[in-house]
Amino acid sequence: DKLGATSACIPASRARPGVVAMIASPFVVLLVGIVFVVVAIVGLRIHAFLALMFAAILVGLLSGVDLDPGSLLHPSVQVLGQTATEFGRTAANIGLVIALASVIGKCMMDSGAADAITRRFLRLLGRRRASGALLGSGYLLSIPVFFDTVFYLLVPLAKALRVRTGRDYAVYVMSICVGAGLTHTLVAPTPGP
Repeated sequence: DKLGATSACIPASRARPGVVAMIASPFVVLLVGIVFVVVAIVGLRIHAFLALMFAAILVGLLSGVDLDPGSLLHPSVQVLGQTATEFGRTAANIGLVIALASVIGKCMMDSGAADAITRRFLRLLGRRRASGALLGSGYLLSIPVFFDTVFYLLVPLAKALRVRTGRDYAVYVMSICVGAGLTHTLVAPTPGP
């Protein structure tokens, strides 16, 4: 075998000419993609969206994904096309859900609903159990919106509670995270993954 491919690697017949195709296991390609994302975001300070898009293209180039052998397009151009197509397909599937969750979150913020729910939990549980109130609020508010939206809704309330109660701010933030995380893992119709 000229390219040194083994049974655990991509067969040499699937290697694409003209592209820096690594003949390696999918695990190595995955690690390269993850390292690229981390270095691009943390080290090079590239916006997360761009880093993820570049990583998708890099993984496509390195993975040996099946491309149209009869195409006149260079394999790297085919990978770009596949990346754009799959991004569009993903956005079409979840775009409406993301948009509606953002609208609901904005309405909850502007109307004061998130604040009212948290205050109701505080009255029910008392200031001594403020972390439980934030946990319950995070759980309830995460049903119609995404985790990050709930986090941004409740963090200002956690800061205010920190000032009023003098208790540990980190506990309040963790309570919000646990409540919102529980909803996204245990309640089926939530918009988050």
